[in-house]
Amino acid sequence: MPQWSINDISDPLVLEIHRSVEVRTTGTASLPVLPAYVRREHDDVLDALVVEAAAGHSRLVCVVGESSTGKTRACWEAVRKLPDGWELWQPVAPGRGQALRDGLASVGPRTVVWLNEAQLFLLTPAGGLRAELAAGLRELLSDPKRAPVLVVATLWPGYWHELTSLPADGSREDEHSEARALLSGRDVQVAARFRPDEVAAARRAGQSDPRLTLAVENANEGQVVQYLAGAPALLSRYESAPVGARSLMTAAMDARRLGHGPSLSYGLLAEGAEGYLTDEEWDSLAEDWLETALAHVASPVTGVRGALVRRRPRARRTSGGAASGEFAFPHYRLADYLDQHGRLTRQDDVVPSALWEALLVHGDRSGFLSLGESAQNRGLLRVAALFYAQADGGAEKLAQLLNDCGRQEEARPWWIRSATEQAGSFALSRVVQGAPCGTPEEAEEILKWWWDEVPKERSQGSVLSPLVQRMGPVDDPRALLWWRRAAEQGHTKAEETFVGHLRATGGPDAVLAWYRERGADGRWCPGRATDLLIGLGRAEEALTLLSSSDEDDVHSFLRLGELLLERGEERKAVEWLARAGRDSGSTGERAARVLFRMGRDDVALEALGRAAEDDDHALVVAARVLDEAGRHAESLHWWRRAASVPRPGSWVCLQYAGSLARNEELPEALVWYQRAVEGGERRFAQAVDAWELELLASQGKTAADLTRWRLTYAATTELLGKPLRRWTASDDEKLSWLLELTENGHPSAIYYAVSRLCDAGREGEALDLALAQAERGHDRAPGTVAELYSEAGELESALQWWERSARHTGHRSAAYSAGGRALREAGRTEEATAWFRRAVEAGDVDLLWLTVELYETLERHGEALAWLWQLAVRGWPFCVGLAADVLRHGGEEREAERLRRYGWEPDGSTAAAWTAPLPS
Repeated sequence: MPQWSINDISDPLVLEIHRSVEVRTTGTASLPVLPAYVRREHDDVLDALVVEAAAGHSRLVCVVGESSTGKTRACWEAVRKLPDGWELWQPVAPGRGQALRDGLASVGPRTVVWLNEAQLFLLTPAGGLRAELAAGLRELLSDPKRAPVLVVATLWPGYWHELTSLPADGSREDEHSEARALLSGRDVQVAARFRPDEVAAARRAGQSDPRLTLAVENANEGQVVQYLAGAPALLSRYESAPVGARSLMTAAMDARRLGHGPSLSYGLLAEGAEGYLTDEEWDSLAEDWLETALAHVASPVTGVRGALVRRRPRARRTSGGAASGEFAFPHYRLADYLDQHGRLTRQDDVVPSALWEALLVHGDRSGFLSLGESAQNRGLLRVAALFYAQADGGAEKLAQLLNDCGRQEEARPWWIRSATEQAGSFALSRVVQGAPCGTPEEAEEILKWWWDEVPKERSQGSVLSPLVQRMGPVDDPRALLWWRRAAEQGHTKAEETFVGHLRATGGPDAVLAWYRERGADGRWCPGRATDLLIGLGRAEEALTLLSSSDEDDVHSFLRLGELLLERGEERKAVEWLARAGRDSGSTGERAARVLFRMGRDDVALEALGRAAEDDDHALVVAARVLDEAGRHAESLHWWRRAASVPRPGSWVCLQYAGSLARNEELPEALVWYQRAVEGGERRFAQAVDAWELELLASQGKTAADLTRWRLTYAATTELLGKPLRRWTASDDEKLSWLLELTENGHPSAIYYAVSRLCDAGREGEALDLALAQAERGHDRAPGTVAELYSEAGELESALQWWERSARHTGHRSAAYSAGGRALREAGRTEEATAWFRRAVEAGDVDLLWLTVELYETLERHGEALAWLWQLAVRGWPFCVGLAADVLRHGGEEREAERLRRYGWEPDGSTAAAWTAPLPS
């Protein structure tokens, strides 16, 4: 009877705990086999039973819960707390029932009998054996000579009820009497879902274990453990599925990673799946293969929903009595884990034409813009054009695609469509650039189109001004209409020209009439009219105009208050300034300052208090104005309110700390000062304010202590170069500080520490430091070691360390890039190309062009083309243009031009000439 010391069990998966979902991690430290454990309500009961067992009492506990709710893991977490000397026996071979029967008599003290899935011992064997096993366990638990033992069992609720329920009335048979006597009253129920506080605990634990973060973010209704445990089972189902079912799941994964929404239609899956089947596989399928495959992928696995679950519409009755639903045809949702799995593992797999075609016919149009971008990034320009042509907002995308391909004439109708659909100036400028507009007649034709068809926006002024100017001077009757229209749309140049014309021809009253006519359509018109009236000496009219402004026109209220104050009408001025002061922006701040200068701070503070109801910035304004007036005791109240909002900024925390210090509340000031620095406030000047000196003196600190403290907190959130440049300490003090940061795990401190040592000629110490940190698992240390070896001329050693950095840290692309550059400088171009290629594949987009250039230098055009297609399959943009350049440099001008204009087909071949669709 094999038994394990509990302390020696290094792989808890042998106890049949579900394997957890896997996530990709960076750095050298790998995740433990099991995710971080989140204690739940049932753990307290289990712990109490373990304590009783450790105290010498034999106990049995049966943990009852649905599949994949954490039963087995909870048992393991409990028993591993037993003291040294306890062993665990897991009866498995040659069969569970037989193993338990054969070994039961040998169980001695301090043994855990591990009965995971206890129905396999108490329900599955033939009637005589299962009763014998239950009776044997009862005997074990009651035998004082073998105490203490702990029997740990798990069951699903259905099995629990079957084993512990009394026989039906009138039944003479009681098959489970022994099991009922064994189990009754010894169950610990495990909830199917995490409670909110347990979800919060899991989220906190996820800070050190990304699997929990993934589960918390994706689990349905608190089913965190089901997500963790079910995902691998879903993957197993995918990998072992029949070809038809697997093709459905693969089509769904690819549709999702290409950008389709989560709701996948029946037609999309059915037609898209065909592209993943070979001719032989297709011919071997039964007539009902699709229904069979859908049933297979939809069936639950390990207690969670299947790989593809049908979304049931909520039927509603129309006014005519007919039922309507969310979908006209069946739709399915892919399991989140398979969705993620597909995005990670299928990036190098070609998406077949059948799926692209199915997406075009059966896909959700709301996702066509994303699908078009996915196709374009893969160089599938024809497919992208079809998606863009049907997508809401796709006109500009299609126009730009055609323009980039050198097909400007085909792009023009889509630029026009884009300009008429959206108010942006970019598409409008493209239309203007592509249209004949050299004569007034041609310019007017475009302007008429703009006026009748295009949504208006101020940004269009720079595009339209040249056209308006081509219409002739502003005094030309035909041109005047367009100067006026452009001015009414807020185009600054046109407005200045038109207003100048009005004043020259009709005098100031003509300008005022136009301003009044525009009214609320022009935000600045009241102010400009006011300035004009004042300049004409017509102040009363200006006051009347401003006082009739809309309720929300705080700018006019401020101007009116200032004018009244200039006229000596302080009482009326205060009224209007108070209304302006309720604005939380710069207008309110300006009004408050005027009121403070008038001595009406009570009015200013009341107005700012009202503004603060909608915007916390008004609190800061009030506090600053009071501080400027030297009224620090009063400003403290406002700084306190400003700092009490959710997530106050570090600057607000700093100002509040200063206010507290000025009011001699030094202990609290220190708390907020520290919070400001830790929150990101960056103040590296050596000068220290008076209140800071008081604060430091209260804690027995000096200005030098403060500088080091500031720099240390600053260094935790950004690179160290800026703090180091502004710190006037000696080199030895800087180095000491950098070494301290390095020991504490700061990510970039090692780089600066090594640089300081090398600058001082202490290269040996620098290498020893980097090597020691590499052995401790510092993420950047291997790359630093490589750089030191490279600078010492030991390239082979450097390459080994760059390879180590790439494989075991989060700096894969940087390591391959650095190694490639070193190889290139050494003249080893072929090896450099391979390293640069790996750097690009790891994410260094900037090296893409250089790597292609090196391939061409080596005259390996075919390899360059194959590699660019591989990157295009991953969805990397620019590849089709680079491939065209490679073809052109290789003398294949015609093929290069065809590829540039038409792109690839999904199978990697250059597309035949195709015609862009026209707007409907």
